[in-house]
Amino acid sequence: MKFIGALICALILAVAGYFWFSETPPAINKEALLFNPPVGDVRYFAVDQTTEIGVSGRGGSVNRMTSVLRSEVLGADAGLVELQSGALKVAERGRGRTLVDTESGEPQSSGEKLLADFLRSGVVEQVSVHGVIKESTYQNPDALKSISDRPEVLQTLLLRSLSIFPWYPGQFPNEDLAIGLSWQTENQEWSGATLQGMQFEVTRLDSQTVTLEFAPVGEQDLPADEDSTPNSFSAAGYLELERATGWPRQASVQISTEEEHQGVTFQITSHLKVRQSEVDPGPDTDRLMSMAKISMQARPIDTSNTVFNDYFTPPFSPEPVETSLNEIQQTLLWFGTEPVDYRYGRAVGVESKLNSSNLQTATIHPVNRVRLLDADGEPVVENTIPNPDFRVLKPSIGGNAASARMPFLRMGLTDEQLRSIDVIEFDAQVTVPDQEYSVLLDKKDKAIELENAGLKLIIEEWGAEVVRIRVSETGGTPPGARPMIMGYPVDESGEPVAQFGLRMTHSAFETVLGAMKNPPRGAKAMAAELMQGLDAMPPHERNGDFIFEFSRTSAPLPDRFRFNYMSTRTKAMTFIAPAARKNTVGDDVESS
Repeated sequence: MKFIGALICALILAVAGYFWFSETPPAINKEALLFNPPVGDVRYFAVDQTTEIGVSGRGGSVNRMTSVLRSEVLGADAGLVELQSGALKVAERGRGRTLVDTESGEPQSSGEKLLADFLRSGVVEQVSVHGVIKESTYQNPDALKSISDRPEVLQTLLLRSLSIFPWYPGQFPNEDLAIGLSWQTENQEWSGATLQGMQFEVTRLDSQTVTLEFAPVGEQDLPADEDSTPNSFSAAGYLELERATGWPRQASVQISTEEEHQGVTFQITSHLKVRQSEVDPGPDTDRLMSMAKISMQARPIDTSNTVFNDYFTPPFSPEPVETSLNEIQQTLLWFGTEPVDYRYGRAVGVESKLNSSNLQTATIHPVNRVRLLDADGEPVVENTIPNPDFRVLKPSIGGNAASARMPFLRMGLTDEQLRSIDVIEFDAQVTVPDQEYSVLLDKKDKAIELENAGLKLIIEEWGAEVVRIRVSETGGTPPGARPMIMGYPVDESGEPVAQFGLRMTHSAFETVLGAMKNPPRGAKAMAAELMQGLDAMPPHERNGDFIFEFSRTSAPLPDRFRFNYMSTRTKAMTFIAPAARKNTVGDDVESS
C-alpha cells in the first residue's frame, strides 16, 4: 500500500511543482486575468474528490473524500498574495464505510482527532498574481506523525483537501482576455515523473466569470525531441474563475497515471470537483441518475392507463407539490450528531420521512441561512455557517457520510451546545410550479415560444417513425432537471393517441453518449459513466436543452402534438426541524 501512497504523493507534488518552477513575464497586462483579491477576503469551497486505484481490466478500490475549505487572504505585497486555507469539515468513505468524519458524533481515535486538528490548522501559501504557488507552509505538521498507521493513499487524499490551486497545472495568461485565447505548457519533470504538457483555452468570458478548459497536449503536437514516458500522468478539465478577483468559482479535473509494481500495472484516476459554497450544485444525484437511466431507451406509453393523466397533465405528479412540501415540514426532525434507530431507518442530523425521489416537480435550493435555537427559543450560537453539502431531502440511493445530514458546520460548537439544540430553522429558496398552460404543436410550426414560461419548442425531426422536439429554456436547463412540460401525440379530434413510445433526454447526455467509444452494457454502469462525463463539462456546455423523442408503436405518429406546461415561481421557505425524542410507548420518534 505504501508504494501506492507514494505514487499519489508524487503525482500531487509534481502538479504543485509546476507552479513553483514556472515563471511568467514580470509585466502585468491590466486586461489579463489576475489573482488579486483584497486583504481579508474570505471564500468557502465545497470539495468532492473520488480516487480509484486498480488493475487494468478489474475493478479497483474507491475512496471518496468531501470537505469544506475556508480560504482567507492574509496579505498582499510585491505581486504575491498570502492565502491561508483550512478544512472546516472532512468526511472520507472507502471500502463501503466511513473512514473519518469530523462532523460526526461517533467516537474518534486519537489519530483521527489529531488529523482533524491538522486539517483545520491548514496551510499558508504564497500565490503570485498569476496564480503560481511560490511557497506552502503547513501550520501543524507534527500532527501527521500520529496517523502513520493509516494507508498512505488515504492520508494523501485528505492532505489534498487543503489547497484550491495546485490541482490546476497552468497559470493565468498574461494577455488580453478573449474567447479562443489559448496557450501551451511544456512537459514538467519531478522526481522521475512527468506531467504531460497542457493546452489551455478561454472558452467562455463575460463580465463576471472566465472559464478555462485544459487537456494534455497530444503527442502529435509535442516537439520532436519530447518522447512520451511510461511514468507520466495527465490532467484535464475546466476551471471557472471570478473575473474581478481571480478566485476559483467551480472546477472539475481528472488526474490520471499508472505505475508498475512487481510486474503489475496499477491505474490511478482521481476526479476532483470544487465549487464556492454559494454556487448552486444543480440537481441532486437522485434526479441525475433517474434522468440518465430514462435517457437510454424509449418507454411505451399507454394513454388509457390511469397514471397517464398523473404525469402528462399538470401538475405532472399524482399529488400537488404543496402536499409534499407540507409533509416535509411535518416530518422533519433533528436527531443530533449520533445515529438513532427509528421507524424510517437509521437517522442522524436532520431527516424527513420523504427523500429526494418523492419531490420531482419542485426544487429545494441549497440552504442559505441556519438558526440553532434552545428550548427557550434563544440562539445557541450566533452566525451559524450553513453546510454546503446538506440537502433538505437526502437521496434515496444513500451512500453519503453522516455529516451530509448536518445543515450547519459544527466548527466551534461544544458538545454541550450541540446537546442544547431544541429546534433548527433553515432558510432556502424553493422553485415550484405556478400557472397552467397548453399549446398545440403542428408539424409546420418549426418552433414556438411558450407564453410566460421562458421556454421554446424547437422541432428537430418530424417523421412518421420519430418526432424529436427540443425544449430550449432561457439560461439553459441543467442535466437532471426537467422543465415543467410534457407532450403527447393527438389525433384529429385532439385526443391522445392510444399508444406511443417516448424517450426523454438532455443535450448534455447526448453529447456524453456520443463521445463514448465503448459504452458500458449495464444500465447502472452506463448511468455512472454519464455522470462522470457530465462532471467534466463546463457549466455553459452542461446546461442545455431538454429533449422529447417520440416514436411510433402500432401506428405512424400524427402531425400534431399537445404540450401541457406550467410557469414556475421561486419563493423563500423556512424549514423547521424540532429535536426528536423517543416515545414512551413503542419505538416511534416524535418531536420534543
